[in-house]
Amino acid sequence: MTEKLKKLTGFLKRKKILVAFSGGTDSTALLHILKSTPDVNVTAVTVQGAHIPEIELNRAISFCKKFNIEHKIVKVDVLKIEELRKSDIKRCYYCKTHIFTLLKDMAGKVNADIIADGTNLDDKGDYRPGMQALKELDVFSPFLYFKIGKKEIFDYLKEQNLDEYIQPSNACLISRINYGTEVSDELLANIDKFEDSLRRLGFRQVRARIHTNLVRIEIEEDKFKDFFIHLDEIKNNAELLGKKFVTLDLEGYRTGSFNP
Repeated sequence: MTEKLKKLTGFLKRKKILVAFSGGTDSTALLHILKSTPDVNVTAVTVQGAHIPEIELNRAISFCKKFNIEHKIVKVDVLKIEELRKSDIKRCYYCKTHIFTLLKDMAGKVNADIIADGTNLDDKGDYRPGMQALKELDVFSPFLYFKIGKKEIFDYLKEQNLDEYIQPSNACLISRINYGTEVSDELLANIDKFEDSLRRLGFRQVRARIHTNLVRIEIEEDKFKDFFIHLDEIKNNAELLGKKFVTLDLEGYRTGSFNP
């Protein structure tokens, strides 16, 4: 990582950079690297909307305050995009196009040289139509460009005594909803509340996947026993999602389980 990091910071020196900062592990590491690099002018930009988990937004705000990083919050309503609201299979592409077009306009107004995000080498393995939007809008992904993966990002945060920022992947709440299922503000808010209730029960990596008539819960496999200990409370909390059936996915948590 040391040599790659030298190349990354050397490449971005004397640049004014807007970092798309979700509050997740990857963008947190990128933001810390750039903030710690002399001759780099960095501003964090965080999107606020119904599709963003509240825990991520709060984490982003807290991190920027702690490290005295200039932080802008942009409110967006991605559900005004019809293809996204109807959960088209390219919904991530439409969402990223909308958001990063706003960021590109912002970059132009403040004379920023680069818009950067935390996409890393390991993100290439899944179906991610949003990456096409980043390419079309000239968003720079330093970790991807310099072939830095998740393990190296974790190692960096540990070396900097920032272990607390190694967080479970959260992702956009729309990713919880099956393709073709109508998305609404209310549904996204209820998913966020239900997943938060699971975290308060001690489950760290959670997903509430929404199908036509059921919610499919993904958690870490080593937590299955705890799931049945809290079964009644989980079922009661799941009622706000309005589905007839509540199921535990026996494959456990995994990214992009709707994509196959």
